[in-house]
Amino acid sequence: MVVGLCARSVVQPGYYLLVDIAFGPRARLPEWSFNAVVPFAVHLLGGAVGGRMVLAGTLFLVTFSPMVLFRRAPWPVQIAAGLLGGLNPFVYDRLEEGQWLIAAGAGGLCLWVAAFEGLQRRPGRRWALALAAATVGIVALDEHEIGMLLVLGLCGLVGTAAWRDPLRRRWTLAAAGLAGVVLLYGVVPFFLGHGGGTYPTVARFGRPDLLAFRSTASHRYGLWVNLLGLYGEWGERLGRFPLAKAGAPWWPIPSLLLAGAAVAGAALRRDRAWLLAVGGIGLLVSASTATPLGLSLALAAIRHLPLLAAYREPEKWSALWLLALVVLVPSALERAGRWRSGNPSGRAALPLLAGVVMVATLLPAGASMIRNLPGDIVPVAYPRSWTAAAAYLRRHVPAADTVLVLPWHLYEGLPFTGYRVTANPASVIFPGRLLTPTDLQIPGRTTEVPSPHHIGSLALAPGTRSCQLAAAVRATGIHWVVIEDAAGGLGDGLRLQRCGFRVREGTLNGVNAVAVLSG
Repeated sequence: MVVGLCARSVVQPGYYLLVDIAFGPRARLPEWSFNAVVPFAVHLLGGAVGGRMVLAGTLFLVTFSPMVLFRRAPWPVQIAAGLLGGLNPFVYDRLEEGQWLIAAGAGGLCLWVAAFEGLQRRPGRRWALALAAATVGIVALDEHEIGMLLVLGLCGLVGTAAWRDPLRRRWTLAAAGLAGVVLLYGVVPFFLGHGGGTYPTVARFGRPDLLAFRSTASHRYGLWVNLLGLYGEWGERLGRFPLAKAGAPWWPIPSLLLAGAAVAGAALRRDRAWLLAVGGIGLLVSASTATPLGLSLALAAIRHLPLLAAYREPEKWSALWLLALVVLVPSALERAGRWRSGNPSGRAALPLLAGVVMVATLLPAGASMIRNLPGDIVPVAYPRSWTAAAAYLRRHVPAADTVLVLPWHLYEGLPFTGYRVTANPASVIFPGRLLTPTDLQIPGRTTEVPSPHHIGSLALAPGTRSCQLAAAVRATGIHWVVIEDAAGGLGDGLRLQRCGFRVREGTLNGVNAVAVLSG
């Protein structure tokens, strides 16, 4: 788990790249990601085209990887598997959130299962390399998947009894060892680095984070039915995007139908029945911090092993339940089709059963996803004031100077994003050494005790005419401040201006207005 969590230092270029894609071609890329092909394509083609390419690639992966697993199955089974893998609430929510890599990583789990099954059929170097490559690729997309991969590997060894066969056990462990060695280069940066995605940040996660990122229960059907239907992402509770199930109170019916088909698939394909247990583990973890007992156990575990706090958003583990559905439901179709193939009157049974699965996939989540995604995921460009402020910082602020970014929010509602709550994009567009919050600050919803040097506490305090904020900023040795056009930004800027800070770029009034202050 440690190795996988440490791989965040490798994944960060991709994370910042996605923010670049979301906000346009002129956003700054981290210098250490310039050697990547995708950033080059984004700058060559522009943010809008590059963003659509990455989105299309994600949708292709989540749809195509189940079809790879069922490449020898009849075409109705392949189509049903592809639709279920691509058109589901888990993928929908992640795409709406902008967490495209998380959706892609979940889609890659089918490729891992295909490589694992190939290794069990033909133990040897070829499939061991394929399994290691699938593991490394998934972790590179989403480092949180390492815990899920450990569960998959252990359950797979026990569920298929591969651990009893020395040859299968040896090659499976060799694949795991090779993947671990390849991922080792993320360990040192994770523990020695600073900022988001490093151990010092992860170790600070606590109860407010677990409460804010807990899974969301359905107001009508509760927590477990919500998770069983692949809903429950924390952003649903905050209204960050429209729910795919809105206006369809009957949505549990197709969800329960698919769950029943997965149970049938486990019964018909005993060699894949272990995936049902894997999916159940995913549901249990997803529900953990949303229950009093689970929250207490999670807090106790974090006190003894702070690394576990990296899983502060447990609903990501619903990817294992998605994997169980995507593998076991088509498996049930495949076996049912073979059982009916000897009966002339049942020749149309397989297309009919596959059609039922496709309808259950499309109603209501899949149809809503098809209808909403084209309009909801539209790349936007930074307004001119943002790029002008970035250019000013690049020209006039020494590289060694620290720049404070206000307001002190980790998530913001910005005018040019339609006031949709999004992660603060300061670290992507503004150059230099930035001081931004790592505390869980969601304006109007969640507030965690801020740090450092009380700057966050003073910035979040109610409006005051005192110069405490300016004094705290200067005491930290900071002489440059960027004021973003977000809730609380104007008040912070005026407080600093009254206490000797001067506006060097931009303005403190107006929509999409960003200002650079010095003092």
